[in-house]
Amino acid sequence: MINIKLLQNINLNDEWYTQKYAVKPILEFLKPNSKILCPFDTKDSEYVKVLTEAGHYILYTHIDQNKDFFTWTNEETKHFDYIISNPPFSKRKQVIEHLFTLGKPFVMLMPLVSITLKPIREKIAQCELLVFDKIIKFISNNGMICKNPPSETAYICHNVLPYQIMYRKLEE
Repeated sequence: MINIKLLQNINLNDEWYTQKYAVKPILEFLKPNSKILCPFDTKDSEYVKVLTEAGHYILYTHIDQNKDFFTWTNEETKHFDYIISNPPFSKRKQVIEHLFTLGKPFVMLMPLVSITLKPIREKIAQCELLVFDKIIKFISNNGMICKNPPSETAYICHNVLPYQIMYRKLEE
């Protein structure tokens, strides 16, 4: 029997924050002074902070601010150069599908196993991967650092990296 209460609570731990050191490696691949949409972020996000400090124009939105990523249209995103974020784990398949619908270059931090999901697998020739020498440690919404995440993460990109697979060392 399905436990409805359990299903409703599955996404309670879906909000994990990316640390600054894990955002910095993408900077070298972005055009200067880019317009970037961070659709899963608030003003306190390291994506917003690091990208702004690097001279990019950032529009950040979050579901808690009544802007659902899945309502963004091609018309609304046409002025952005990139869409960059760490999307909710439970929505990664739908996020990738919608990103390809929007047709913008994107950089999404996701579990590496996500490349086996149908929407990514079917478009793997159009994707690039930025992989790292060590596991990224995320921060929970109560400030605890997850030192041993359950899976390796990488940036899954589209029309951003010069090669299909790239490797970088992380400096914490």
